[in-house]
Amino acid sequence: MQTSTLSRAANALRAHLNQEEGKLSDADIQIGHPARFSSTGNGQGEALNIFIYHVEHSGYPAHTGTSEPYFVKLHCLLTPMTEGDTAENIGPGDMELRLLGHAMEILHKDPVVNVTDDDGSVLAQLQTVPTHMSVEETNRIFSTQFETSYRVSVAYELALVPVFVEPPRNDSPRVAAIEVGTSPEMVDRNRSPGDPDAAFINGRITGFEVDTSRPDWEPHIVFVDPAGQLTYALRLQQSPGTPLPPARVLGFGTGTATLQVQRRIGEGPWQQIPDRGSMALNSAPIDPDTDYSSAPTTDLPLDGDDAILDQPGQAWVWVERVWQREDRPPVTIRSNAIAITITEEQP
Repeated sequence: MQTSTLSRAANALRAHLNQEEGKLSDADIQIGHPARFSSTGNGQGEALNIFIYHVEHSGYPAHTGTSEPYFVKLHCLLTPMTEGDTAENIGPGDMELRLLGHAMEILHKDPVVNVTDDDGSVLAQLQTVPTHMSVEETNRIFSTQFETSYRVSVAYELALVPVFVEPPRNDSPRVAAIEVGTSPEMVDRNRSPGDPDAAFINGRITGFEVDTSRPDWEPHIVFVDPAGQLTYALRLQQSPGTPLPPARVLGFGTGTATLQVQRRIGEGPWQQIPDRGSMALNSAPIDPDTDYSSAPTTDLPLDGDDAILDQPGQAWVWVERVWQREDRPPVTIRSNAIAITITEEQP
């Protein structure tokens, strides 16, 4: 049976709680009924149980059709469970409070849980919200768990989880640039860049500087075109038998960042290209009036076995850096995205 976003959401929460070494990494974080641990326990060890006890519809948006995803809220119970004293001679009651406290601390510091697909693409970002559950309501849930006794627990809501009728498709082209054409005539509107009778104005990059004094600063990247000018989008025509030169990428910030590339070949789906390495970032301000022809750039090949795109299609390029926060989970910060579009040469 294929996995669903409900299963992915529960497993994403488990991974989220298990990301801080020294907190819950040694505990068995399991998904299911609390009675499952009690019936299979061996008298040793500890676990944190995630029990999804209710799925709540969030309503059907009026602007979506039956083929579009709808969204639900997952209500879960976090229950620590221990059997016997630990190796450090910590009693079960004390250990359960430690496990539950660490889980609450993690969700308070970082309440957003990313749900990803098999390729690592983010399907949804879930907000974990503490919810009130009375002792009577909690005891009612445990009364259904056979001989499992009442345990101190906390309730959370995970929202919003998308439920897809079909696997999400990601195969349409993306807007790389908006161009404005001018012409002396009100006919023949389908002109192309380079037409001597029409001038096409692309968006101009204004000068600015990445403020690296902020701990959450975002890197910024641009292309350097053959004329040494900065641009966010390259549109190239491929001639048969003539290889395209590499795309030159210039990054701004400090230190290094990891290159990320997605591409779409022809009419196919978008796919992630792994292992593109890292690139150095330039701490100087961005000056659109400077000739960057000789600037040190990172080249992305458009020909050969290592090409990110060597035939008609699109490539989306960005960089990511990791913000290492003190006593908190690290955060991946993503730059702006820049685009390459390759078309076939028109006869």
